[in-house]
Parts: sequence; structure tokens; C-alpha cells
Amino acid sequence: MTVVVVPRAPAVYLIVSSWKVYRLVDSGELSARVVGRRDRRIPMNAIVRYLERQDHAARGERVA
Repeated sequence: MTVVVVPRAPAVYLIVSSWKVYRLVDSGELSARVVGRRDRRIPMNAIVRYLERQDHAARGERVA
């Protein structure tokens, strides 16, 4: 089973605003699924992948 969270949880974890999380989802940098008409759920593994990409980018490494 995949653990999914509402946008507020990754905002706290990533130390950004909820709006930043929505922008990351809208831009495709953070994957999420829509539940109902507009609610979003973000898989925890998507948050981990995003953090790994950010870490590699900070080191100047390319990530596929």
C-alpha cells in the first residue's frame, strides 16, 4: 500500500508553504493524484524522489 498525504504534510516536511507544494504539483516536479473534483494526494515516495533530485541538483549532478 502506498502512503499518500495532503499537500500540507509535505509543506511541513519540505519547509515550504502549501502554495509552493501546489505549484510543484502543477509544474510536474512533484507527482500527485486528484481525489474528487480538486483535492490532491501526494505519495510519500514522490516526496522522497523530489528531495533526491534536489540533492543531486545542489551537488551539480544530472538526474534522469
